[in-house]
Amino acid sequence: MYEAGEPLFTRAQEAGAARRDASFDDVLRMITGIIATGYVSDEQRGRVLRFALDGIRTGKD
Repeated sequence: MYEAGEPLFTRAQEAGAARRDASFDDVLRMITGIIATGYVSDEQRGRVLRFALDGIRTGKD
């Protein structure tokens, strides 16, 4: 996961699309926690994941 994901996340940061104060490890742990939690529906899980990922984006994309 790290070998594939970390370079992509670094490129997103360098391009200004991802926050520089987050590490790939931070993001991976956040996503893992969100996905592992029980939800009422798949739609709710997707909504919560989108909320979290919106916080990682810089708004420049």
